[in-house]
Parts: sequence; structure tokens; C-alpha cells
Amino acid sequence: LEELRLQMTRAAFNQWLLGSFAIPEASTPLSLTVAVRNQYAQEWLAHRLHPLIARALRTVAGYEVSVHFITS
Repeated sequence: LEELRLQMTRAAFNQWLLGSFAIPEASTPLSLTVAVRNQYAQEWLAHRLHPLIARALRTVAGYEVSVHFITS
């Protein structure tokens, strides 16, 4: 999240990612499952911000990590 916070405006980060969290028991080293606050945020992240999020994960992990969003 900190990597994304640096790459996005505060308003965009707060709107779409604030309050989201990884679900360790549903994640693996190659796949990250993230809980978000509602279905609208889930769809927005999956369809609009996915490339930015995938790039940030690749930067942090050092390899390709798939990401999946679910509502919390």
C-alpha cells in the first residue's frame, strides 16, 4: 500500500485503497488476495487500476504477483 500511496493522488488512494488489506490465508507467494470495502471499489480496482497495482507488486516483490480483489 505504501508503494501505491506514493504513485497516486491522495484523493484516489483514499477513495479506492484506504481500508483495504491483504488476506494472508487466501494468498500465496504468487497470488495476493485483497479485501476492499465494497463491490464498486472491487470493480474499479480490477478494471481501472489493475496495471498500476500489478506494477507496484512487481516492484515490491521483485517478480510477477497476480492480485485478486474481494469485498470485505
